[in-house]
Amino acid sequence: MVLAGIVLLVPLIMTIVAFTKVISVPKFLVSPYMGIFAVVGLLVIGLVIFMVIKLRSG
Repeated sequence: MVLAGIVLLVPLIMTIVAFTKVISVPKFLVSPYMGIFAVVGLLVIGLVIFMVIKLRSG
């Protein structure tokens, strides 16, 4: 369970880092990779939350 928590935390931290980079650098369009990374991070977090809810409800 702890290992799973750590694994789930990594994409969350990476997404936060990506968003702070995007927010602090308005020219993020110059690096579309950062925007894509942020979107992928959001999708991963959404999927993780969905999985957790599904597991909790049984």
